[in-house]
Amino acid sequence: MYRCYQLVMTLFLLVVLAIATSAQTTPQAAAQPEVVTNQTVMDLVSAKLPADLIITKIQTAQTNFDLSTEALVKLNQSSVPSDVIKP
Repeated sequence: MYRCYQLVMTLFLLVVLAIATSAQTTPQAAAQPEVVTNQTVMDLVSAKLPADLIITKIQTAQTNFDLSTEALVKLNQSSVPSDVIKP
């Protein structure tokens, strides 16, 4: 009888652990990759992150930049280094 109780408790704990593990991984799997935009770059500059770090982020992330004249002027006015803006 005691052996049966141990088996039931072990199975119960395994099921609880499996549910907890799947609950933790599901939101991460559903997360969309970050898209770097003009605003993202301005936020990084505003946070005083180094230009080389910002450039690496741009090179390794998905991007969606507005390259209109108005947007480029705004980047410049936001003190975005020219190394970050250059193509």
